[in-house]
Amino acid sequence: MALGVAFRFEGGVIYRNVRPMNVLLDEFEQKNIEHVRVDTQKLKYSQWELVLVFKDRETREQYETGAIEYNPSWLPGKLKVAQRVNPLKAAKRSMAKV
Repeated sequence: MALGVAFRFEGGVIYRNVRPMNVLLDEFEQKNIEHVRVDTQKLKYSQWELVLVFKDRETREQYETGAIEYNPSWLPGKLKVAQRVNPLKAAKRSMAKV
């Protein structure tokens, strides 16, 4: 039985747990949710298969034609987090040097 994870195309996880792929696909079909099963050769999330969920049909069609592309932020090295400076801690550090 193949296990799957569903991601929103716009970003974020739909379900926080891994589910059987057929259960995911059946649920999306029942609720008429636009989705695309990602080719495992193209993109794989560990041993699980991926499903992208779209907010509307137009976005799904653009993805299928290649007009837009899914850029997963969860891949290593993709997420760029800017280091935030805490002004209180910075003030304390500067006072300690004096």
